[in-house]
Amino acid sequence: MLQNLTKVLLFLFALTLIVPACNNGPDDSPVPQLSFIGMTKSEISQGINVDTVFVTLGFVDGDGDISISENNPDKLNLTVRDMRTGNVSDRFLVPEIPASGASNGIRGEMTVKMLSVCCVYPLMDSIPPCSVTSLYPTNELIWEYTLTDNAGNVSNSVLTSPINLLCQ
Repeated sequence: MLQNLTKVLLFLFALTLIVPACNNGPDDSPVPQLSFIGMTKSEISQGINVDTVFVTLGFVDGDGDISISENNPDKLNLTVRDMRTGNVSDRFLVPEIPASGASNGIRGEMTVKMLSVCCVYPLMDSIPPCSVTSLYPTNELIWEYTLTDNAGNVSNSVLTSPINLLCQ
């Protein structure tokens, strides 16, 4: 529970300026749309929370219902999947976005502080995750992000650029 609270607080801290767009055109869908903008570095060290990278995503939501709501105050709605394993590696709660203009849609950017993870190895080699081995000095890490709004609409998926995860 403390770990989830920490993740939410880190995300809240890392969320950058969200710009409400009061006059979105009729083409803005009520289904959220994400875009990958960039990240602060392309190489991190393996380990549990020993290194960080900030990932910036763009978003558009035609009806503006992607943040905390009265009906879902604890809903973790930004999902991160580790493409090496296909498993969900993190979930975040998008903080409240001011209601002013949100019913007409919102667009903006969010920056997510991602903590380092362990290297993983082929099952046939029987090497535990986070081990240091000269057989595999690096892993290629790619995260996939999706956003679910309060109505249950799931956004498109976006991928980060490859991150060189140092296993040594």
